[in-house]
Amino acid sequence: MTRGIDLDDLMPSDAEEGTRLTTEAVLAAWNRALEHRHSDPERSIASAHALLKTVCRHVLDRRGVTHSDSLDLPVLMKMTAEQLDLAPTQRSATVSKRLFAGAASVVDGLSSLPNVIGDFREYGWPDKRTARHAQLAVNMAGAVALFLVQAWEARVEDDLLEIIDDSKGG
Repeated sequence: MTRGIDLDDLMPSDAEEGTRLTTEAVLAAWNRALEHRHSDPERSIASAHALLKTVCRHVLDRRGVTHSDSLDLPVLMKMTAEQLDLAPTQRSATVSKRLFAGAASVVDGLSSLPNVIGDFREYGWPDKRTARHAQLAVNMAGAVALFLVQAWEARVEDDLLEIIDDSKGG
């Protein structure tokens, strides 16, 4: 158990593909984090942070990108977005740039949240975290994590179709 989230639950085993992350696993982790928002808001917030880091690391691992476990969330998010062709510099459309700039802002905000061991007041959080603080953090992280997993699944499908086309000589 890492900061309130069982990371192994995010990575169901699949006999043919090895370990993979699914939208269902992200939704389940997201819901578990939300369940704790009333009873343990700090745990809920830490779970949201761990969820997003886990998704980023998974995508990077599956793409064969070397990364350090000590990388902070904004760096992991940027690397993940680049691997999924989601980085604002890789898109010319203004709407895409705004969307991913907003996601980056969310990630920066989440990365400033302290971990369970940290002192929340040091980071400008109220002395008492409430369910609404936890719900905001968890929903932001969950939405970004889910989007990244769906983008990853689409990327895997696109890569597979490209391999099939290449094998047919097209």
